[in-house]
Amino acid sequence: MYRHKLAECDIVMWAIHADTRSTLFDASALRAILSDATGAERRALIAKISFVLTKVDLLTPPPWIYLRDGKMGTFVPGKVLRERMAEKASYYQEVLVKPYGGLSTTTTYMSDDFSINDPNFEYDDYHIGYQGFMSESECERYSRAYPQFTGVFERLCDNQRVIPCSALFRYNLIPLLVAIVNKLGERAIGRFQRLIDGSGVTTAVPLGNMTQYCNLVVWDKQEGRKTFDLGDQLF
Repeated sequence: MYRHKLAECDIVMWAIHADTRSTLFDASALRAILSDATGAERRALIAKISFVLTKVDLLTPPPWIYLRDGKMGTFVPGKVLRERMAEKASYYQEVLVKPYGGLSTTTTYMSDDFSINDPNFEYDDYHIGYQGFMSESECERYSRAYPQFTGVFERLCDNQRVIPCSALFRYNLIPLLVAIVNKLGERAIGRFQRLIDGSGVTTAVPLGNMTQYCNLVVWDKQEGRKTFDLGDQLF
């Protein structure tokens, strides 16, 4: 049933909770979905899936950083937390994406007059496709060889990354939207251009919401009263 549903979809977002390292269910479910598919069907299904590491706001400690700009602000992870998210994303990519890398073709829209002589690439007036797993190291290698096409290689690499995000903190939503539009093909580019360049999406969170999301209340048992409330502070 899931395989048929995936076949009917344009793209598939496979959500993984950030506060777990268990891959048993996801890996076995993916194998079951692909087990009876033909070679062509498997390649088509794999190409549609984007793995998303959800609810990264649950990853504490260390704390998130709220970059305030007037009455609004954006949440960003600190260095240690950013490294932790990258480690988790890499772990899931190793288990769920890399094993099927040889089956997939990662595709993006044509840009920068892309043209290189490499058997792993196929391209026409609208699409650029790469056969296999576009790893970070492969992306860096191609970028060094063809620096004028770095943006293309990065988009192809993004298609096969596990993307950490938080709807609550509005974190990494634009990279997720870009990955989605990438897989929708050239017909989606014009309609979603403002999403691709970020001008149609706000990642800002109101200051009042910040104090609700990250509130800290200290209750003194001996005094029987609240001695600190982040929501009461004037920023």
